[in-house]
Amino acid sequence: IYTDRFRPTAGGGEAAYWLPLMALYMGPRLEEMGQALVSDVAKVGKVLCLSINDESEGKTVKTATSRRIVPVHPELLRLGFKDYLAS
Repeated sequence: IYTDRFRPTAGGGEAAYWLPLMALYMGPRLEEMGQALVSDVAKVGKVLCLSINDESEGKTVKTATSRRIVPVHPELLRLGFKDYLAS
């Protein structure tokens, strides 16, 4: 996935690349990130952030305190996270 740039369709396509990196750099649980929507990413001030929430149908959080805003790590931006969102 990382060295050959192969994105297995059955393995989640682009998500197979981005979800582990998001977990590494940002810290949310894989389940939280896996249900995130593009609309959950927004700027807070000048910082691009991911909203971990249960505001859409089918989304859940582990506890009420799991709802939070997590900044997108600068390394993810360097790797092309904005382009991924746009796609």
